[in-house]
Amino acid sequence: MAIETFQLLAGQGKGSDQLKSNFFISAVKHKNPIWMLSSLAVLILTFAILCYLVNEINTSPEYFERDFVTYWSAGRLLVSGNNPYDQDQIFMQEKMIGWERAEPNRFWNPPWTLPFLIPFGLLKYSIAAKLWFLLNMSLIIICADRIWKFYDGPIAYRWVAWISAALFFPTYYVLWMGQISVIVLFGTVGVLVNLRNQNMWLASIFTIMATIKPHVVYLLWAAILLWIIGRRQWLFLLGMVFALTGASLIAVLMNPDIIRAYYDLNAKVSDIQFAIQTPTMGIALRKLLGPEKILLQYIPPIIGLTWFSIYWSKHKGNWNWEERAPILLLMSLISAIFTWGHDQILIILPVMHVVVLLFSAGLNRKTVCLVMIYLAINIMAIFFIVGNAFMYIWMAPSFLLWYLFSMKYLQRLNVNALDGS
Repeated sequence: MAIETFQLLAGQGKGSDQLKSNFFISAVKHKNPIWMLSSLAVLILTFAILCYLVNEINTSPEYFERDFVTYWSAGRLLVSGNNPYDQDQIFMQEKMIGWERAEPNRFWNPPWTLPFLIPFGLLKYSIAAKLWFLLNMSLIIICADRIWKFYDGPIAYRWVAWISAALFFPTYYVLWMGQISVIVLFGTVGVLVNLRNQNMWLASIFTIMATIKPHVVYLLWAAILLWIIGRRQWLFLLGMVFALTGASLIAVLMNPDIIRAYYDLNAKVSDIQFAIQTPTMGIALRKLLGPEKILLQYIPPIIGLTWFSIYWSKHKGNWNWEERAPILLLMSLISAIFTWGHDQILIILPVMHVVVLLFSAGLNRKTVCLVMIYLAINIMAIFFIVGNAFMYIWMAPSFLLWYLFSMKYLQRLNVNALDGS
């Protein structure tokens, strides 16, 4: 019965279509003026917050100390034939537009990231920052919409996905920071959607964006690699190689030494990354047992890979990306060797998985309770925004528990529905 239940949650198995249909019909019956007015209020509030963020881009000196400064500087250096991985060059470029800190914000991303930054580097910073913000905001909406469809949410109610994204704290955090994590999300969603649709060439193109921060979703990539080998999907692997090589070659054509410079940067200053107070379990261990013990940073990913090997062995025979991807993303973010709070924008995929199922289940005390817990997690995050990055270490585990608890409840709900049919 448990296997059948999980098949139903993934959209498989006998009776799942009828069950989904009944749930969606039930959800439509809950449409009422209070619900619609609440949704409208959320949209208005979201619009107001986004307007405030756009105004901050235009007027706040602090915006010149956020991450887009580095992306713009990297693109600017590359189009002029210089080296974006040289800390002196990027520091000088950052200071020219208002960077006031004593140390540069280094550009760490791999060479295939640079083609996405070239168009922004060609523009004046103030214009580029606004376009970057609008691009990120648009991609978040597109991703929420595509994930809703990925989990067979009813198209007429796709606005529920937009509302859910608007109530998701990492949405505002990543927009505020001007981070590239949104492009990683867009690439990850693109890969998963096209793998399900068996469009291997298009999936391979999305890997360029999904691997901008491969360490953040390392368990997902471990699963993809084993899936390629097990299913002999050599076309996808070949497409990945061509895509990543082609994107890197664009950067090489503008600076032939770019590959060597990237590896030199990571070889020389990797200790700097481990000194940053990121929201990782490795940093938590070092806070407890000694900050000088850098090897402790590797314990969480080792545990993560051990868990994954067991999980893969158990489920490889009936692998389903819709069902498996959410837990892989959550476990990756919890056990990653290096990640930031704004990388948790990727949690929007497991969030949307639950939202689709809760919406289809209709309103009752338990579904309302789960929604309230979701809101509470996001509201609590607001109070940590003034702290350092490490303060967000609790968020990914909280969303993992919320996801598992929600899926357990929905599992029982499906079992009861089957028993009553």
